[in-house]
Amino acid sequence: MVRKQNRLNRALLTTAAIVLIIIIGGGAALFVFRPSGGQPVRLSIAPGSTSAEIANLAAARGVVANSLIFRLYIKDNGAQDDLQAGEYDLRTGMSYAEALATLRRGPTKKFYTVTIPEGLTVAETAAIVAKKTPITKDAFEAAAVSDGYDFPFLKGLNVVSLEGYLFPKTYTITDRTTARDLVTLMLRQFAKETAGLNLSDAKAKGYTLNDVVIIGSMVEMEAKLDDERALVAAVVYNRLSHGMLLQMCSTVEFALPERKESLSYKDLEVESPYNTYKHEGLPPGPIASPGLKSIEAAAHPAAVDYLYFVLTGDNGSHTFTSSYEEFSNVKAEKGL
Repeated sequence: MVRKQNRLNRALLTTAAIVLIIIIGGGAALFVFRPSGGQPVRLSIAPGSTSAEIANLAAARGVVANSLIFRLYIKDNGAQDDLQAGEYDLRTGMSYAEALATLRRGPTKKFYTVTIPEGLTVAETAAIVAKKTPITKDAFEAAAVSDGYDFPFLKGLNVVSLEGYLFPKTYTITDRTTARDLVTLMLRQFAKETAGLNLSDAKAKGYTLNDVVIIGSMVEMEAKLDDERALVAAVVYNRLSHGMLLQMCSTVEFALPERKESLSYKDLEVESPYNTYKHEGLPPGPIASPGLKSIEAAAHPAAVDYLYFVLTGDNGSHTFTSSYEEFSNVKAEKGL
């Protein structure tokens, strides 16, 4: 009995509030049930929007007459938790009943949010996209080739794959977004993130943006700590300048069918242009998507003479050395 009385009291309060707004607003609540016939409106409700924010948006776009009345109407109908993010096709001048009914039916377009971490390959990125969105893994991989995308940084690539250029970030798409649409978004993000990148140091050494992305991808996979990224990049440049094989385990992992926690001597013999234990110079393309910190480290390597590094810390830290003798001594001391 008490619960019924409480519900009745809340309903009376809501009704009273609406009546008050009618008096103040000069009859705005006449639009609660009035049929509408206005202009089409595409309303985009962002993920996490509250009913108050939705009501404000609907009123601002002219879908309903008054945001406060609509908010109270949503609450009175117990619909606060029913409204989903997405895009809705509505009209201006709708009644509150019509607008709420349309919103309750669900979005014309559904939103999907997918987060792509740093250091993933195209195949790994495709797997996450397929898990979080309607885009299939095969469709994404088929779209992740350089053909048909007009971005200056893609000109002159040694490989067709867009490996390394699908910028790691959180993306929000709809159920109408195609694989090529998403790849385009990721390429635009790469362009945006690298727009202010200073390539003067790399160019002075004779390297291009594509070379920097390749080096950045190795830095991403080899360095676990931010303060070591420029040191790893320095090792890459120094070994190249000395005509040494890069001998990066990360490039061998890319050449293998799947990632491994540790490589065997047999793995180091895999025949692939990405095997930097066998082939001189940089691999033909990036081995993963580097984040901006790794790209910046590749563009501005540390001014050190290190040629070797080895994992020595439980936190992922490395010891860097300038000679093979030092390198061997560190390995012996650590029992590696």
